[in-house]
Amino acid sequence: MYSFLYTTENVQISGTVGVSGVHLCYYQKASKQLQIGVELEANHRMQEAVASIGYQVDLPKSEVVFKGK
Repeated sequence: MYSFLYTTENVQISGTVGVSGVHLCYYQKASKQLQIGVELEANHRMQEAVASIGYQVDLPKSEVVFKGK
């Protein structure tokens, strides 16, 4: 099994590659108000792959946070 992690102030990329499949994650803080994340998990034994996209929008003046997936 292999894994990796790359991190900067606004970006994080990580992943794991093994016998049964792959798991990858990507996160980015696009601005003070917007954060985006993507996750991919693929299992070649089950012949299945699942991807998710998420976001968070912060509106600090109105104290509102929107999250979605």
